[in-house]
Amino acid sequence: MLIKLIKAVEIIFNLAFPAVCYNCNRRISIQKECLCHNCLTYLERKKGLLKGEDELGERYFYKVASLYDYGHISRELIHIYKYKSIKKIGYFLANKAIEVLKSEYLEFINVDGILAVPMHKKRYQERHLDQARLLTSIISKSLKIKDLSSMIVKNTNSPKQALLDFEARLKNPINSFKIKNEKVFKDKTLLVIDDIFTTGATANALCKELITYGAKRIYVFVIAAGSVGQNYKLRKIRP
Repeated sequence: MLIKLIKAVEIIFNLAFPAVCYNCNRRISIQKECLCHNCLTYLERKKGLLKGEDELGERYFYKVASLYDYGHISRELIHIYKYKSIKKIGYFLANKAIEVLKSEYLEFINVDGILAVPMHKKRYQERHLDQARLLTSIISKSLKIKDLSSMIVKNTNSPKQALLDFEARLKNPINSFKIKNEKVFKDKTLLVIDDIFTTGATANALCKELITYGAKRIYVFVIAAGSVGQNYKLRKIRP
């Protein structure tokens, strides 16, 4: 009886508040989805590790992979998630990430801890949502990996990467992060989560700080990687 009542309530709720696609505004039947079937088919998966070469010099993470290519639909979805603080999109993206991590990147989740690329407190006050932190929290709970996000902060409110040219992006995140507890990352294998990867400078700056305080190996997983990230490979790679 209770199950039937719950299903009836769900049907009524879906009729009263129909879900719509965040890309094209078409009505969709499944509340937890964020895109219609048509837009989902154009949401391009990015398979395999990111490779290439650029000017960053030494690379402090071991491997990096992305859920999607940074195309029109993924860009629009992440933009809405970040700047309109739509948590539903965060849950949608996190659950897609969990599926891919479990099926394609088991090495990435066989780790001692997981953490988000931190957001500066002023940026959080503007948006009222730390998008990487929410993604990390959902992934952490689902995969039962200890969330260490609170152990590191961003102590510099640096300019937004999207507003900078390539050279400025490489330098912008340097010395932006601070470890709260110097012992917590020692000898740990870690997974870092972020939303977008282009030059890789932000993730690399964070991983450098973690390696400095004793982290053994760091994997990076992002929701979408842009064209620069697609051709990304640094000359020196940490073991």
